[in-house]
Amino acid sequence: MLLSAMINPQNNPAFQSERKLTIGSVEESSMNMVHLELGLRNEVAMLFTKYWEGYFSNHIETSLPINLHITAGWSFLDRFKLDLRLGLLLVYEDFVGIDEGIFFEFDFLNSKLYGTLGAVIFNNGGNAHGVTMYSESGGSQTLLSFGLGYHISNKFDIDLKYYSPTNRVYGRDIVGFNEPQHFDKINNGLLLLGIQNSFIL
Repeated sequence: MLLSAMINPQNNPAFQSERKLTIGSVEESSMNMVHLELGLRNEVAMLFTKYWEGYFSNHIETSLPINLHITAGWSFLDRFKLDLRLGLLLVYEDFVGIDEGIFFEFDFLNSKLYGTLGAVIFNNGGNAHGVTMYSESGGSQTLLSFGLGYHISNKFDIDLKYYSPTNRVYGRDIVGFNEPQHFDKINNGLLLLGIQNSFIL
């Protein structure tokens, strides 16, 4: 029997036990490599814009910290994460609406720092207003994102991202009555500071 076990190790009870242990460890390791996260996110946004205010000029509009988002993410291979986000982006009265985005995050080796790339669709619901001039805003913009983040803990992240619009016009100002002049409202990019609390399911 000893010779048979040496020739055919599959018949060896010790070999079979070790094989089951190895397969079980691999399956458990594979399950731990992917997990689902749900979370809440808040951001402060700064919009670099250009519009008419006495004359056509550059402006910086800063939001209050009330840009709330719901997030759903999938972390895998201990270094990568795919994150879906839906929420409110409110910078000022002409730039406010619902945004939805997808982000890819990747940890730097042996570090709590991570990089992030993404794409966002922003649906602007800015209102029309004006007395001596008429101003209107609306439509949707596609924003491409890149940035850096830091893992504060296994539940909290903080990041700084830049959004670059593919279409920079988000509205227009109409100045004058007899011979009105039209000035586009220009989005020259956004800078966002965000903090996210994720719950691993």
